[in-house]
Amino acid sequence: MMKVVSLPEMEVFAVLASSGLCPTLPGPDIIVSLQHDDVEIRNDLTRAQLQEMHDDIDLAYRVNDHAHDEIGGMLRGDIAIKYKINFDQVPVNGGVCVRYNAVHVVLAIDPVIFVAREYAPPACMYREIYGHEEMHLAVDKSVMEKYAQRMLDGLAMAFSLPGDGVAGPVSVHTVHAFKEDMGRAVMGMANILVQDMARERAERQAAVDAPENYVQVMRRCYFDVSSRR
Repeated sequence: MMKVVSLPEMEVFAVLASSGLCPTLPGPDIIVSLQHDDVEIRNDLTRAQLQEMHDDIDLAYRVNDHAHDEIGGMLRGDIAIKYKINFDQVPVNGGVCVRYNAVHVVLAIDPVIFVAREYAPPACMYREIYGHEEMHLAVDKSVMEKYAQRMLDGLAMAFSLPGDGVAGPVSVHTVHAFKEDMGRAVMGMANILVQDMARERAERQAAVDAPENYVQVMRRCYFDVSSRR
């Protein structure tokens, strides 16, 4: 499941407005990084067990899931979006102005490839199923790289003008809640791109699951009697 924090688009960065009483300070350090965990490979579940799992699988992999069931494999791997936002405080006239010091966004995936237990390595069906699921994983990595760059560009633009990264002043008694609002504003802007990423991901995963791809697999492995345990 794609994990996002929802915020209406009209509210994005509304909280950043400054009264003009805050000093003009440099914008934050912006980092958007990728985290690809090692692929876990599992060959311990039967086709029937994989069928039972499919209702809980990520939407991007549920397209044409009947074909997945026929082939006997699947890929599980949530794309998680993680945020770490640091702030500075500047005292002003009995209150404080708040500055974004650093914004770090991480796009992370923890993939697991399943090949049904009925298919034994290194037989043809095992190789073909594994290769097909690797194609799904390659799509995910490609989409993540594309949208990581878009997030970096978007955040850089959002903080491109002097003073864009400073808001307030606010009372010292409300500064904690104010920082939370500022954090949600950044996440809201990034999540507009996350939603675009989810749509493109689903479309590209559907192309991998085109019926003709499964037909080719079955043809390549039709005469391989060693493919089943």
